[in-house]
Amino acid sequence: MEIAFYKDFFQFIEAMWSRPVFDFFQWGDVIIFFTIFVSELGIPIFFNLPNEAMLLFGGSQFGPSIGFNEIRFALMAVTADVFGAGIFYFIFSIWGNKILEKFGPRIGLTHNKLEKYHKLFARSGFWTTFLGRITPYIRIYTSMAAGIALLKPEKFFSALALSSIVWVSFFSFIGFLFREKWRVAMHAIEQNSLTATVIIISLIILITYFRLRQSGNGGNQHLKH
Repeated sequence: MEIAFYKDFFQFIEAMWSRPVFDFFQWGDVIIFFTIFVSELGIPIFFNLPNEAMLLFGGSQFGPSIGFNEIRFALMAVTADVFGAGIFYFIFSIWGNKILEKFGPRIGLTHNKLEKYHKLFARSGFWTTFLGRITPYIRIYTSMAAGIALLKPEKFFSALALSSIVWVSFFSFIGFLFREKWRVAMHAIEQNSLTATVIIISLIILITYFRLRQSGNGGNQHLKH
């Protein structure tokens, strides 16, 4: 049923994609904004359709060269991502502890694990957010963790904006290259998502390790003086 729905869904939006709406936008812009914004709020839609699939499909609908319509599409996607993830971050920065007190034990989040998240974001919050937000399937959890860890808004949003630009540009361009074979690219991404996640987590650990070493060396030098 899920596969049949995806097939019908993409056939429908392909027929609607380039039709004008509100005199300035196309239906493709509205669809990409809605799906990314809602899913970044943690609300599953369309059988948990990955946002990456929408970006790949959107890129496959680009013209022969990058022009105004393509740039507008990318801006809509980046805006939806930043707004949705930003709201989700603020929800968990304000009510995160109350939410986790109620639901945390059910999903294995203990106080010790939360303390580790706090330390991780305190040491390398920018890079943890950036790397997490460009990794499929853990993007939304990165926003949640940053909010719970009370990462400073300026750090979170600077990393979020940069990661959104990279994420949208990368997947849209892959869709542009693959054209009608964009599903092949999506399948390859799904097959290698675990490998990508392991690599990203390893990078976060390495960055945190070197930051800790730098902090330790700085403290030792200060004591010597």
